[in-house]
Amino acid sequence: MWESINILRGKNKKDEKDKIFSENGEELDQVEAGNRVEEFWKYIFNICKCDLTKKWKEEDIQKMLKDTEEEKVIKSVIKINEQLFLVEEKIAKMKKLEITQEHVTDVIERLKNKKAAGPDLLTPEIFKEIGKSEICLKTITQCFNNEMTSKNKPKEWKESRTKLIPKKKKPTEKDFRPISLTNISYKLFMSIIKDEIENHLKINHLIKENQMGFTKGGRKEDNIFILQYLVEKAFTSKEKKTLVLITVDYSKAYDSIDREKMIEALIEYKIHPHIIDNIIKLYSGDYTKIRFGEQEKRIDITSGIKQGCTLSTTLFKIVTYMIIKELEKEEEDTKLMTLH
Repeated sequence: MWESINILRGKNKKDEKDKIFSENGEELDQVEAGNRVEEFWKYIFNICKCDLTKKWKEEDIQKMLKDTEEEKVIKSVIKINEQLFLVEEKIAKMKKLEITQEHVTDVIERLKNKKAAGPDLLTPEIFKEIGKSEICLKTITQCFNNEMTSKNKPKEWKESRTKLIPKKKKPTEKDFRPISLTNISYKLFMSIIKDEIENHLKINHLIKENQMGFTKGGRKEDNIFILQYLVEKAFTSKEKKTLVLITVDYSKAYDSIDREKMIEALIEYKIHPHIIDNIIKLYSGDYTKIRFGEQEKRIDITSGIKQGCTLSTTLFKIVTYMIIKELEKEEEDTKLMTLH
């Protein structure tokens, strides 16, 4: 009986070797399969190849820190009683981040148990035990504050390990979903930065209410309801109205982001230069190791938002906010509504 129960639980399932098939459905040998995986993901991780160190210099940090000019003015479109109005708002500069023990304690407590460890094999449970020690908390806090202004980032924070999950029974090298694992210490550091950026966006009213993805409390059902309402209104209205619905499918969404545009978006939203500097340094020279069968391939990354990073969802949202803002500029003429 217990053998049957364990089979249902998946405990007796034997590890199957990674397989890749040709377009004709024929299984490839492990060497050719590994080469195809390496070639394809090298392309994906370097679609928008760029060197952020050439775009961001030390003088850029000083310029942003010493900038005393009037706060940047942005233009937003609001709708009141079917009328569109263009309003001007100012983005307040983001305050310098001083990491406290409360920051560290908060992000440690939010760690979930039984999650896979990063390349250093340290699990969330270990950090939760460490977090019970006052001395350890003080040490981590001091280390994180040192990292905020350090010129060289830990090389371990630039490494990730990627597991490819097949989407089909007979996948080609293109039919995999990557799951990347990074070190927990890196995730904690980036979680603190994420919280500060999210708070900055909220204070300055830069968060889009129609952005449901990667948003706490956001439900895709809300956007579906809005779409359904618009469709019904268009069909049942006595006036002859035309409703045009356009959907955009982000193929390889994270990987398709241009890192230079991402930095431009951070500057546009007045993220503190020390935070931008940390992101750039951690995004420069990062790489992943993909294990396929008995082969392990190292692939350098120069494009896209990092997989397995706790800050990635916020960075992706900021880029989409820029896209929404550009669309809203056309809203007065087209009465465009964007849902995300």
